[in-house]
Amino acid sequence: MDTRHDCTPIEQGEKLAAMERRLSKKKPSRLSEALLETAGDLHSVGIMDDATYERMKVRHVGDKARKSAVPIRAPRKKTLHLATFQIGTPTAPGQGLRIGVTRHPPRGVPKDRWVAEGYFDVWLPTLAPEAKLVSQILKLDPEKTKEREKLFDRYERELLSDATGRQTIELIARIAERVPISIGCFCDNESRCHRSRLFRIIQQHAAKTGR
Repeated sequence: MDTRHDCTPIEQGEKLAAMERRLSKKKPSRLSEALLETAGDLHSVGIMDDATYERMKVRHVGDKARKSAVPIRAPRKKTLHLATFQIGTPTAPGQGLRIGVTRHPPRGVPKDRWVAEGYFDVWLPTLAPEAKLVSQILKLDPEKTKEREKLFDRYERELLSDATGRQTIELIARIAERVPISIGCFCDNESRCHRSRLFRIIQQHAAKTGR
């Protein structure tokens, strides 16, 4: 004898309503939360349009998402603790680790006196222009701004075309995100020194990789 009883339309409706209430109280899974967080980031920078973002929220959170939207987080900007200095000048507060980015070390000064006499803490010639280019920059008339910029452009191309140069820039940028560092050269006028361009290269690299 068959003892099954078919539900009436009213009973079926009540069961569906009860199931919907249970599902609406269920918290989103970790996967859904991760997807929503990624979608929020894409939406905040304009990669994902409003309609797609809304569909994502409804799918993973439910209809309540229409009334209580997930806050959109703005991209976090990292602070770069980077400065410049002229080698031979007294150490200033906030300079942190002073890195000499010259092709040659101080002439006639023993290595064990570099730090003691305030030249720099570390010598890193990897970030200096090639000797021939250094000579061209130093010989250039101070008023020839365009020619100097061309030489700086050449310095940047050569630096970034080499794997060691790119990796060193990456390292300096990562360190500067955590602790103060300074890059220095012997030139008294920073605007005519390669360290001004190097400062910009590191800044640009940090901004690009920190997005």
